[in-house]
Amino acid sequence: MHLLFEKKWQGLCRLIFKEEIGPLSLYAKWLCELNEPIVRRKSCISGKEVAYAIGEYAQDAKWISLDEVDFSKKWEALSINSIKDIESLVEALSERFYYAGNVVLGNCDNVQNSSNISDSYNIYDCSAFGNSKNLCHCTYGRLSEDSMGCNGLGESMHCLHCYDAFRNKRCFELWLTQNCSDCRYSHNLGNCIECMFCFHVQNKKHAIGNLELPLSKYLSIKEGLLAQMAEKLRRDKRLPNLAEMVGNVPDGRVNAAFAAGKMPANKKPIEGAFEKTGTIVLGKALAGGVDAYEGWLEKRTRELEHCKSALSGESIVRKKHLIYSAPPANRLITRNEAQEIGEKEKISQMELESLDFGNAAQKTAKMAYFCLEYCHGTNTNIIESPLCEQVSNSYRTLPVTMVKYCAYSFWPRNSEYVFGCNTLFDSAFCINCYYSIGLSRCLEMDSCKNCADSYFCHNCENLSDCMFCFNAKNLKYAVGNAEVGKENYMKIKSIVRGEILERLEKGKTLPFDVYSIGGRNWHSA
Repeated sequence: MHLLFEKKWQGLCRLIFKEEIGPLSLYAKWLCELNEPIVRRKSCISGKEVAYAIGEYAQDAKWISLDEVDFSKKWEALSINSIKDIESLVEALSERFYYAGNVVLGNCDNVQNSSNISDSYNIYDCSAFGNSKNLCHCTYGRLSEDSMGCNGLGESMHCLHCYDAFRNKRCFELWLTQNCSDCRYSHNLGNCIECMFCFHVQNKKHAIGNLELPLSKYLSIKEGLLAQMAEKLRRDKRLPNLAEMVGNVPDGRVNAAFAAGKMPANKKPIEGAFEKTGTIVLGKALAGGVDAYEGWLEKRTRELEHCKSALSGESIVRKKHLIYSAPPANRLITRNEAQEIGEKEKISQMELESLDFGNAAQKTAKMAYFCLEYCHGTNTNIIESPLCEQVSNSYRTLPVTMVKYCAYSFWPRNSEYVFGCNTLFDSAFCINCYYSIGLSRCLEMDSCKNCADSYFCHNCENLSDCMFCFNAKNLKYAVGNAEVGKENYMKIKSIVRGEILERLEKGKTLPFDVYSIGGRNWHSA
């Protein structure tokens, strides 16, 4: 491993634990425990190992590293007369389909064993990050630096083992927190400084177990806890995560009636948006309503799971995604319940006197619940979308930021009219598009940037009116990486869209997608 990352690790440990704990290589497994797995494949071109942020591509597909792609290669255009349906089209183009890994885009430097990285430098064993620097063993995030072992990190620095964390500094084992600094083993905090084992509180300072303390008292207890953490970490090469610590600790609380406070919901605008998107992307609205296509739309966006509050039995939804499914179901509560607990519950002075790292979970059990809901800014008509910021008309989507009209998606941002999409930014009128930026009027696009009116494309940039293109740039009216002219393209497009509509209207799903067409058994995605 590069010496730079070792130095960053030692510096991070000094910030978090006030001491070094040994070489980074000893802790790599622990740092990756709650990250999205990076998949390794062998290049069909060179045989070298290639990193992939996405593990859902067809197992029998062909693999290639981005640096091995020949973007200047000219492919022969197919004869329009040989194309009768999607099957004949895919079979004729199959030799052109290679799934690309080691994807590094934009202005990057010193990116190792990583993929889907953009405009970043000094990155090791990471995926799906942009505009960041000095990261190791991290997945999903942007605008972050000098952090390790994190999943879902935004605009943060010097963080270790933090999850869905936004604008945090010098923090360890934080879950769903915003604008915090120097906090450890805490969840659902906002604007807090120097807190440990705190839950569901705002604007706290020098607090342990939600109890604010004089600075000297806080620092004394903190010093002892950090020493215990470092000793255990040095011995075991891991520390339990927050979900593990509180997962099986009973607190004896009697279920109480909490005010639900649900926002009014109206699915009609979302249904109208789905019809409009279908008309724009496929030439015809998809009949039957958005729920009729649940299986198709949700296939690559992580299934939604229904749970119940441990306190009131009220309904809670979460995505089957590592950082949202890790908290145990018997410790989930609603946002209103979390607010009440944060206002009322705190550790007692007597409990504090005997607090140590080993019993912290028991002593904070009455407040140590997980809330997988937040709503920041102005949000309207939010339905089963519990993690939102500046959103209108969202249905069964999370997390979702600055988006309007979406359903059955995972992490759309700065977008509108998106359905069945995963990690899609700055896009509009898209169905089933993944890990892409700047798409318009597209369907089944993966790892693409700045494309419009295109279908079933992978690792492409600046496409307009294209289909079944892999590892291509700057094409118009192209099929299988070969430009065919507007007239021929429109004929092929009519065949493809007609078959898609027929299959969707009949079965409400497609037996193939952009993740499967590169494999031999692509018909049964």
